[in-house]
Amino acid sequence: MPKIEIVDNTLKVELTGAEKFAAFSGNLSFPMSHVKSVAVDEAAVDHLGLRAPGVHLPGVFAAGTYYHDGDRQFVYWHEDDIAVVINLSDEKYDRLIVGVSGTRADADALVARISPS
Repeated sequence: MPKIEIVDNTLKVELTGAEKFAAFSGNLSFPMSHVKSVAVDEAAVDHLGLRAPGVHLPGVFAAGTYYHDGDRQFVYWHEDDIAVVINLSDEKYDRLIVGVSGTRADADALVARISPS
């Protein structure tokens, strides 16, 4: 799972080498002022749209850039993860969909930590 943290009012998504390879992406960062909403949405991975570029094994793993209903999404999710959706404005991506391993409480804690005030 990508490491997600807030440093100096910037949301940082840090990927390991293997995650970068699978997602065809590097680390990501966004000003917190561009984070519009954050929520757990386990159905978000059901309709990711067109993958370009990335990896997708339906129901098992998704990583990379996906286009759905005119929006560009960055996705990194495994089958046992809980999907957290981070909606952005004025960025290359309209949303991030990241998997959180662990329990629903772990996903809720991430949402609480990065939700805009």
